Amino acid sequence: MVILSIMQILRKYTDFDHRISVKELTGKLHDDYHLNCSERSVRRYINELQTFYPDVARDRTGVYLAAREFDDSELRLLIDSIISSKHIPPHQAKELIEKLTRLSNIYFDNGLGDIQVLDRIHNEDNRQIFYTIDILSEAIKRGSMVEFTYNTYDTAKKMVPRQSEPYRVSPYKLAAANGNYYLICSYDKYKSISHFRVDRITEVTILDEAAEPLEEATGGKGLDLPKHLAEHLYMFSGDPVTARLSVDKSAMPALVDWFGKDFEVYNEIADCVFIKVRVNPDALACWALQYGDFVEILTPKKLRRKMASKSRLLMEKYWQNPR
Repeated sequence: MVILSIMQILRKYTDFDHRISVKELTGKLHDDYHLNCSERSVRRYINELQTFYPDVARDRTGVYLAAREFDDSELRLLIDSIISSKHIPPHQAKELIEKLTRLSNIYFDNGLGDIQVLDRIHNEDNRQIFYTIDILSEAIKRGSMVEFTYNTYDTAKKMVPRQSEPYRVSPYKLAAANGNYYLICSYDKYKSISHFRVDRITEVTILDEAAEPLEEATGGKGLDLPKHLAEHLYMFSGDPVTARLSVDKSAMPALVDWFGKDFEVYNEIADCVFIKVRVNPDALACWALQYGDFVEILTPKKLRRKMASKSRLLMEKYWQNPR
């Protein structure tokens, strides 16, 4: 009991820059845990701790915990990921952040300041998201199909079912992309790889039916998740195509942000770079519109014609009716 309490005190109050003397440690045992020990006994307990926990360090300035499961920079990275993940409801995001914060000591600044920021960017509509994730994870582990309601939003900003009948899918992976969490699966209706946002899934049930094997759904190719995510920007479903683009060199950071390094630079002329990339065509069209001043789709011709049509419609909408 005393050894565990000493360890808790070291976790809470110490690190390399904050050390605690044996006298202070003895006082904390009394004040925080109502344990009465002599300084001599505390020194003996520290020696025993160091035998089993090499991260417990001691020098002439005091005792401290030299290392933890997560350092402060790792905790901040995890906390920032929670803040930017729009699919986690605010109250659950706060609970997760509080749990992560407790992994450090009292000196750790989680950098949130006004934690109400979570209420502005997180989705509160699906409060059962962690239950949904548990059920989907169990179905993936079992290799079973699932059935669920998939929702959209009406004009009153309320979440409503997208269709009257439930969706039946073979689940394969759960993946985070663009600040949201997705189920990658084979949709029973189309027998192809599809994506569903987990925060819009409700009433999920595991079925007593085996899921379609991943190899069958992908034509024997399996699922390379990083490659799949790079080819499906914005998580559009459908097969990728090989596209050639002309891109301003100033947009190279955006290329790496969205495609990683899975694209080929096959030519450079002045401030222009020519690249080849495998990507979903609908996703590429959205991406090219987002970076329209810096990007031109060269091939495939069908996609180029689609971009011309979209551009014409945009011009008619904004140029002919400037308001």
